Amino acid sequence: MKVLRKILALLIVLALFGGGITYALTPSESIKTSEKLANVKASTTLEDLNGDFLSNISFANSKVSTSLKIDNDTFLSIFKNAVEKDSELLNGSYKLVGNHIEAKLPVKLGLWDTMLNTNVKVVGANNTVDLVLEDAKIGKVPI
Repeated sequence: MKVLRKILALLIVLALFGGGITYALTPSESIKTSEKLANVKASTTLEDLNGDFLSNISFANSKVSTSLKIDNDTFLSIFKNAVEKDSELLNGSYKLVGNHIEAKLPVKLGLWDTMLNTNVKVVGANNTVDLVLEDAKIGKVPI
């Protein structure tokens, strides 16, 4: 009888533990089909970007300068063209918000289908672009 009680207690503890993990790893929202990178229409090409870059050339104080503004649609087009056709990244959702990239990527973690949410800050200085991971969570758990 004591062995049966111990086994039953162990099963209850395991069930509570498994339920807690399942709740924590279940994402609070899912990626809409229209938001997936695979479903984004890549309308901007490298030639378009070069044309935009060259059209903004200005000459002042004996210096040539130009700029290129990238909005969310342009960012998604560039990113989709840069990703391989069979990449797992195509199942994710990406959004350019200010100087951050918000990324959601579905992942399989053991028995659980969950989602990795990240917020990456884009910083440019000294002829480099740095991507700084500011926060991330898997399911509902911050990491």
